[in-house]
Amino acid sequence: MKKLRVLFVCTGNIARSQMAEGLLRHRAGDRFEVFSAGTEPKILSPTTVAVMREVGIDVAGHRSKSVKEFEDQDFDYLITLCNVARKTCSIRGRVAHQHRWDITDPADLQRRGVSDLQAFRNARDQVAARLEGFIRSVTTWYAALGRRSQSASAVAGKRSGRSTVAYPFRVRGNCAI
Repeated sequence: MKKLRVLFVCTGNIARSQMAEGLLRHRAGDRFEVFSAGTEPKILSPTTVAVMREVGIDVAGHRSKSVKEFEDQDFDYLITLCNVARKTCSIRGRVAHQHRWDITDPADLQRRGVSDLQAFRNARDQVAARLEGFIRSVTTWYAALGRRSQSASAVAGKRSGRSTVAYPFRVRGNCAI
């Protein structure tokens, strides 16, 4: 079975997108090839590593990456985790589906007085909840099509919930479709 390629994008690639990458690999790595990147990458947060270890996932070996590393690659799913990434991301490869998830930035919660660990746990738990629905819907959709072993490119023109398959689709300028 060909794995579906997923790219998670947020601003710094220090927390939310790293959490999403680790969680999806852990829960469904047999079905998805998973990557993460940032529009303005910074160093992976040690607090991200700590809160992921709490749920049995080690992301200590991850590194922050720029979305530019992936700009000419093809993806079945591009998932932006914040509005800044959605507005500024530039992927020139083909993207079959785009999802926009607004996951609270741990830094925003910290500015409102939430502890460091709790802010990162909140982001992790938001991502985990969204991923459960994502995995379920993607698995159901491909199974219903009877084409679960094929990538999104094989089902161009079909609809999946909120996402329209438009493969091959060139995203230019920013990731907003």
